[in-house]
Amino acid sequence: MSGQRFRDVHAEVVQFADTIHNREPARTVDDLMHAGHVLLASRSYAEAARCFTEAITEEPARAEAHFALALALLQGQRPHRHGEATLRRVEGHLHAASGLVESRVLELLVAEDSRLAWRHAPPQIPSHVTALARELPVDRAVLILTHVPAPEARTWRAIEQAQER
Repeated sequence: MSGQRFRDVHAEVVQFADTIHNREPARTVDDLMHAGHVLLASRSYAEAARCFTEAITEEPARAEAHFALALALLQGQRPHRHGEATLRRVEGHLHAASGLVESRVLELLVAEDSRLAWRHAPPQIPSHVTALARELPVDRAVLILTHVPAPEARTWRAIEQAQER
């Protein structure tokens, strides 16, 4: 996509999210989640995080919002590139969403990459990681593979391999 076209699409996405964010009557949690996912897809991580945070404020037990906020907080970067405070926030939100398989898989990936465990681990993927990756819905696998680029990590490779089947 050309640079100008990308800027146009990004501007449309931000305008859409702003419309949802500022319209009356008050936004629903579903509106916030939809806007957050649109922003996440456009890699507008800070804006997506705001939508997911507001959704959690309105509905604290919504696991999907916690998972999506963890993705947004990682900002499309590998976990080890973040400071300890950000990683603690990410891990806290993943723990709050631990009933979701995608949250458990992302938690494994964050732990492995943030501790650079893949550098010291044998190359084979542990069977429990492979089994969990196979349970992951395709759309959630794509979200993780897209927004957490860590192909050296065994967990990331397990997700990728599970989706190739």
